[in-house]
Amino acid sequence: MLEVKDLEQVGEVFAQALEKTMPAILEKTGEAIEKKFEEKGYNKIEKKIFGFAKEVEGLEGKEKVARFMKAVFNRDKETARAISGKSMTEGTDSQGGYLVPEEFRAEVVRLAESFGIVRNQCRVIPMKRDTLNLPKITTSVSVYWPGETNAGTVSAPVLGQVQLLAKTLVGLTPISNELLEDADVDTVSLLAELFAEAIAGEEDNQGLVGNGSPFTGVLGDSDINIVTMESGKTDFTDITVDYLRDVISKIKPLALSGAGFYMHRSVWNIVQKLTENGQHISTFQNPIITGDASKGTGIVGYVWGYPVYLPEKMDSVSGAGKKFVLFGNLQFAYLGDRKQMTMAVSEEATIGTTNLFESNMSAVRITERIGFKVALGQAFACLKTAAA
Repeated sequence: MLEVKDLEQVGEVFAQALEKTMPAILEKTGEAIEKKFEEKGYNKIEKKIFGFAKEVEGLEGKEKVARFMKAVFNRDKETARAISGKSMTEGTDSQGGYLVPEEFRAEVVRLAESFGIVRNQCRVIPMKRDTLNLPKITTSVSVYWPGETNAGTVSAPVLGQVQLLAKTLVGLTPISNELLEDADVDTVSLLAELFAEAIAGEEDNQGLVGNGSPFTGVLGDSDINIVTMESGKTDFTDITVDYLRDVISKIKPLALSGAGFYMHRSVWNIVQKLTENGQHISTFQNPIITGDASKGTGIVGYVWGYPVYLPEKMDSVSGAGKKFVLFGNLQFAYLGDRKQMTMAVSEEATIGTTNLFESNMSAVRITERIGFKVALGQAFACLKTAAA
């Protein structure tokens, strides 16, 4: 019979073995559950049991940013610098500007990708200086049938350049001094969402419909294909199924994989009601299928297998000579990231009609430098109403 001391030894060995193996068991169990969540489509649900490490990490990041915001508000340069781990912003040392902690920038960029179609779908290019030249092929090679004993014809590609020029994007948000003094995780989350929405909205505006101030968007690029509706058709309701077919046929085949339709939701409402020979568009091959429109980048449906997106910056009001439906592949447009986000706080400026000093408020200013350029206009086509 085992004595008590023997049982204690067995228990001690078992405890040691359990201590060594338990982390691996929990890790494998967590991975298996996470995989099952993803298979079932539950990956957006907070996994508070096995995902606690990630939640804590994100919480610590937001608390760090909250401490940083308080330090900037109090003009405590040393504390702000220590938290951010970086030096003062170029040229704004006397104004109290700082590079924000990576956690905040990463959070804003992540949210901006959810809100904005351009940042989510364009090719994002890091920029080390304010100008970046990238090569592109404007004309490809040709092949011939020379016939027996005849020399072949020489062919060479024609190269061009895509030039990205960085411009500064500024976001200003007035906020009460009490809120800044008591900054916490909720404040950080609110600011991150506000700035992400503003940044994503302006990037969509410049990338899709920009008029050259400061960027020319896809619809304004001189190289894109244009399908103009017949004379007299100046209303968005004049769109037909054939016009949608026409814009698809205009872009280069290499851009079709990954291409989609972009239009305002009011135009999408018209498209969903289209019929042809008495047949509703929803009954066509690869018909319109309801998608996830819960976010700005969500697919709301498909037309002949091509996804449909609804950027709010697309034109929603009918008129003559308006480009109101875009079809193409945004991977052929470049978004350049030149400089990381910076933050500054002022309590003496006037924002709009709000005098910050009189109102006991401060303005949080976020800036970043980006560039935008269409790399291949032939990867896009747009539908345009007839001239007046």
